[in-house]
Amino acid sequence: MRLARSDGGLPLHHIRKKVWNDSGRRVYYTTCYYIKNSSKLMRCILLLILLSGTYLVFSNHGDDGIQNEVVIVEPHKEPTKIEPQELDFVDDNIVKSKTKTSFDGPTNDRQKAVVKAFQHAWKGYKDYAWGHDQLKPISKTFSDWFDTGMTIVDGIDTAIIMGLEKETAEATEWIRDKLTFEKNRNVNFFECTIRVLGGLLSAFHLTGDEMFQEKATDLGDRLLSAFKTSSPIPFSDVNLQKRTSTNPQWGSDSSLSEVTTVQLEFRDLSRITKNSTYEKLAFKVSEHIHKIGCDEHDGLCGMFINANTGTFKKSTTITFGARSDSYYEYLFKQWLQTGKTIDWLKNDYGKAMNSMEKLLYRASEPNKMYFVGELLSGDTYSPKMDHLVCFIAGTLALGSQNGFSEHHLEMAKKIGETCHNMYNNPTGLGPEIAHFNMVGGEKDLYVKPLDAHCLLRPEAIEAWFYLYRITGDKKYQEWGWSAFQAIETYARIPTGGYSSVSNVKKLKVQYKDMMESFYLAETLKYLYLLLADDQTILPLDQWVFNTEGHPGMSDKLAEEKPKTLMDIPIEIKCAILHLVDKKSKLRFAHCSKFCRELVFTLPTYNVRLFYSNTIGSDAVLVGFKHSWCKPPIADCDYHIRMYDYYFKLTTEENKTIVRYMHKSREISKHEVDEPNKEVYLAKKIMNKMIDENRDHLRCLTFNARHNDQCDFEFEPLDKLDFLLYWKLH
Repeated sequence: MRLARSDGGLPLHHIRKKVWNDSGRRVYYTTCYYIKNSSKLMRCILLLILLSGTYLVFSNHGDDGIQNEVVIVEPHKEPTKIEPQELDFVDDNIVKSKTKTSFDGPTNDRQKAVVKAFQHAWKGYKDYAWGHDQLKPISKTFSDWFDTGMTIVDGIDTAIIMGLEKETAEATEWIRDKLTFEKNRNVNFFECTIRVLGGLLSAFHLTGDEMFQEKATDLGDRLLSAFKTSSPIPFSDVNLQKRTSTNPQWGSDSSLSEVTTVQLEFRDLSRITKNSTYEKLAFKVSEHIHKIGCDEHDGLCGMFINANTGTFKKSTTITFGARSDSYYEYLFKQWLQTGKTIDWLKNDYGKAMNSMEKLLYRASEPNKMYFVGELLSGDTYSPKMDHLVCFIAGTLALGSQNGFSEHHLEMAKKIGETCHNMYNNPTGLGPEIAHFNMVGGEKDLYVKPLDAHCLLRPEAIEAWFYLYRITGDKKYQEWGWSAFQAIETYARIPTGGYSSVSNVKKLKVQYKDMMESFYLAETLKYLYLLLADDQTILPLDQWVFNTEGHPGMSDKLAEEKPKTLMDIPIEIKCAILHLVDKKSKLRFAHCSKFCRELVFTLPTYNVRLFYSNTIGSDAVLVGFKHSWCKPPIADCDYHIRMYDYYFKLTTEENKTIVRYMHKSREISKHEVDEPNKEVYLAKKIMNKMIDENRDHLRCLTFNARHNDQCDFEFEPLDKLDFLLYWKLH
C-alpha cells in the first residue's frame, strides 16, 4: 500500500492549485481565501484531521506484521521508501502471506473435508485441553509433556496454510499472551526443537509477525544449554527454566536422530536473528559425525551416540526407522537449505542412499514389495519396516529433482507403494510396524499384534505428497484420500478430536486416548497440500519442510539464486528476454573494457542462435566486427575461452534453448501475468541479483566511459546478461 499526498507532498502553504468554479471564473486557493470563508476553513480542518488519523492508522500497521511496500511523503523531504527486501529471506510468497493473500483456503470438496477435520480436532482440543500439550479425546482431558501448549504451536501453521483466520487468531493470541518457557521442566531437546521451535519459525515466515520470532529466540536461547557437553554432541534433555541439560533417564547415550535433526531449525533461527551462534553450535554436530564417519557400514550410522565422548555405541541397530530416520533426511535438506553450497552434506547423503540400497533395500515374496529393513546389532538382517521409514520415499523423490538420478525416484515410487500396501487391512489405517515375507508364501507383509497400533502418523502421506508433486500421478491423491476416509471412519471422536487406535486389524476399534500434536502439524497439512488443485502452494524449490512438517525458507533461495548472472541457465535468460521485449535492439556503452567483457564472451555460432531467435538483431555480430570497440586480439581469445569455460553447450542444450524460446513466444501471445513458473522465478531471481550488483552494473553500463571509472574487479558478463539488465531496469 502507498500513502502519498496527491499534491506531491508539498505543505499546505505551498499549495497553489488552479481550479475552475461553476461560473467559469478561476479561483486560487490561498490562505486568505480560507480566512474569508469560515465554512471552507472548517471543512479544511476536518479534512486535515481525517488525513492525520488515516496516516496514524496505517503507519502503525507494522505492529501487525504487515510488510507491504509503503511510501510516506513528508514536506521538503525525499520519500522514505520501506522495501520488503530489507527483510531476510524476502520472497513474494512471504510478502503475500503477510497480507493474507497467499493462502486462499480449500478449492475442492476433498480439501474442504480435510479442513473440517482440522476444525473438528481444534474444537476438541479447545474444549478440553486448551493451553495444554495434547488432547485426550476419549477421557476429555489433556496430557502435558513439555507444558508449552504444543498442539497450538505445532498446529498454527497448518491453520494459516488452510486459510483458517479464526483458528489462526486464537492460536496467535494464546502464543502472544500465554506462552512462556519459564517452566521448571525437562523437555526432550529434539522434540521441542522440531515441534515448538519449528512451529514458531514457520508461523513467523508465513505471517511476518515478529512476535513469533521473539518467542522462537527465547526458546532457542534456552535450548542452547543442550550443547553444554564435553563433545560437539548435545545432551538429549533440557530444563527450560534452569537452562541445564542432561542425559536421558534410560541411559547415557543420545539417539542419532535426536542430535542430528535440529540443524534446519537452528540455522533458520540464526538467519532471522542475524546471530550465528545457533547455527554454529547445531552444525558442529553434523560436522563431527561427518568427521568421525560411519565407515563400517559405508555411511549408515548406528542409532546411539554418547554426548560425553562423542563416539557411537558399538554394535547397535542400523535402521531408517525410530532413533535414526531423520539424520538422513536432514543431511539432504540441510544441503537444500544452505543453497546446495556444502557439498559434503550431499555426498554423505548420496553415500548413505547407496549403502541403504545395498544393505537394507529388499523385495518381499511373492509380489515383490520393496521395503527398507534393518541390521540388528549391525549385522543381522531383519525384514521389518517402521511406518516412520515411509519418509524416505519423499526424500528420495525430492532428491531426484535436485542432483540425484532417476533411479532414486524409482526407489521412491516402490517404497511409496509398499507404504500404501501397509494400509491394506480391515480399518484401512497404517500400522506402526510391518514385517515382510522373504521366503515365499501367500502374503508379502504381516503385522504383529504389538505393532498394530496406529498413531495417525504422517510419513506415508508425506511421501505421497512429494511423489505427487514430482510425478503428477493422481494415484497418490487417491491413496491419501483413502487413508483420510479411514481416519474419519475409525479415529474421529464425535465430541471433538481424533484418537490413536490400538489395533488396525480390528473393526471393533479400541482407542489409545491420545491425539498427537503431529496429527494437526503434519498429517492434516500434508493431506491438504496433497489434495490441492494448485500444486504451486509452498513450492519445493523455495521451501524446506522440517521433519515435523513445518515449512521454512531455504537460505535466501540460494539454490535458485546464482552468485552471478552467468550462473542462470542461458535458455531461461532467452525466454525471459523474449517475454520482456522480443523486438528490443542491443545497445552498448562506449567502454572498451565493457565491450571486451560482453561482446567477446560468445562465439559467433551461439550469438546467431541466441540473438537471431530471441530479438531478431545482428547487433552482436556488428560488435564482432569491432564497429564499437576494437580490443586486442589476445583479449578476444581470452574471453572466448572464458565462454568455453562457463557456457559450453551441447547440441541437446541448444535444442533446449530453442524449445524455451518457442514456449516463450506462445506464452507471450496470451499475455499471461505469470506465464511460466520457471521463467517467472528466474526473472525474480535475476532482479534480486541485479539489485545486489547494481553499482557494478551501473558503472559498466551507463556511467562508464573509460576503464578507470570502474575501480573494482567484476566477473565477465555475457552479452545476454547485459541485455537482460538493460531491459529489466
